[in-house]
Amino acid sequence: MLASQPYKAMHQGMVRFMPQQGHSSLFNAMRAFSYYAVNLTGVRVGRQAPAHAPYRVVASPAAAAPQAVWLVIFDSTRLDRWQVAGYPRPTTPTLSQWVRSGQARWHRGIAGAAATRASLALLLNGVREPGHLAQLESHQSNLFRLAKRAGYRTYWLSTQYGGDLLERIDPASIDVARSREDASEAVNARGDEAIFDQLDAAAPAPGERRLVVLLLRTAHLPFEDAYRRLPPRYRRWPDSVAAGAADAGQARRNAYDNAIAYQDDLIARLYRRFEAMNEQGLFVVTSDHGQMLGEEGVWGHNVLTPQVAQVPMLARARGDGQAPLAGNGDWLAHHQLYLALAGRLGYRIDNPAAVPGRYYLQGSDVYGDNLYREARVSGAGLELGALNGLGRPRP
Repeated sequence: MLASQPYKAMHQGMVRFMPQQGHSSLFNAMRAFSYYAVNLTGVRVGRQAPAHAPYRVVASPAAAAPQAVWLVIFDSTRLDRWQVAGYPRPTTPTLSQWVRSGQARWHRGIAGAAATRASLALLLNGVREPGHLAQLESHQSNLFRLAKRAGYRTYWLSTQYGGDLLERIDPASIDVARSREDASEAVNARGDEAIFDQLDAAAPAPGERRLVVLLLRTAHLPFEDAYRRLPPRYRRWPDSVAAGAADAGQARRNAYDNAIAYQDDLIARLYRRFEAMNEQGLFVVTSDHGQMLGEEGVWGHNVLTPQVAQVPMLARARGDGQAPLAGNGDWLAHHQLYLALAGRLGYRIDNPAAVPGRYYLQGSDVYGDNLYREARVSGAGLELGALNGLGRPRP
């Protein structure tokens, strides 16, 4: 068995050799070191962060500034499980109807990183390049900071834990911050449904302009946790072998699709709340990263693969003057989404290192030892480049 691992490492992808729940520590270590010995020995990892120039933030008033921008971020949602993006199961009936009727547009998104904290730090600080720690830590291009400078009141509402995540996205620029820690009993009892209590407590004052960022869980493992507290109608496909799934893997994938169908319903109700509050502006939906659903034996998301890189996006406008972000089905990287939202708030971001069409999928620790791959669109598909690494800078 020991001798077989290096041979397998020559012919199989890295994700097959990542530590897996259910395997012993010895087995995980043997697999990981086998892959390293065969494929990564001698690979150079840069220790010093690249010398990136700072971005320039330039005031550029929008022709029709939105009164409100809602950015709704779900966890672990992959593009190819949305019906509106071509998945055969009816996982997004509401979103599909919106797109058919011209009320919304959907986009093929590219996540900035493979884990929530890393992805949101990059997205909300507007940073594109791996190793640009100065821009990340300065918060000079942070979306909340730009919104406040433009006269918006800023909100962070989440059913996930805040903790160090908030520290990375400029908490000083957030007027109202509510996370799972602030309503643990409600979230434990009701899951993502507890977000409506937070919205009730965050009703806008008359004439208030605001940026609202919502972070929800929904499609994160364990997938059935998204809907287990809810009526049986959300269990559309059998999520156990006893209920009729062919095997445990299919049961898990069915549970994931159930979670996405619940997500569709949740998005519809969040938009109705957007309307009920008489918000005028942009309602945008995306995910922090995608999800592995058993490909190469891997479940989860802390791997740099196309399934983790590709996330859905959807935008719907309410009121006059809000141009679409892009066309239906167009590719839109997280960084491009950031630039578009910054533009709606009245700012242009000039990045001296920008290269059109070149983006990155980074690993789970953008501040430390960090792996990344270049991401480029090729026709209707996404291509990821070779694996690269940046080591934690030494003092």
